Amino acid sequence: MSRDVLVVGGGNPAAALATELSGDVLVKAPEPAEVDDGFVDGLVRDDGTPVDGLDLVVHALYPDRSRIPTPIGEMTTDDWAAACDDPLEAAIRVARGAHRHLAARRGTM
Repeated sequence: MSRDVLVVGGGNPAAALATELSGDVLVKAPEPAEVDDGFVDGLVRDDGTPVDGLDLVVHALYPDRSRIPTPIGEMTTDDWAAACDDPLEAAIRVARGAHRHLAARRGTM
């Protein structure tokens, strides 16, 4: 049986990770605000079948603003939220939403 893997994120970090993973790798690149507790439940594979179990979930949601080195003293509240708060909150929502899918296969995140 092939491993079912979900990589959440886009751009270079997610693409690099996805190429190194084995199994049926599904990559989704939402904006942090698009991720809610039902995000994983709403996913379908490229062939249209729903995701009903996962062996591994990788959070690689690193928006551009989180990958640009910026001194904290120069960051606005909005910069901080976009670079740190939003991706972290999205990771928490992905974890909550992926729980039953991971539990079905004794998977990990």
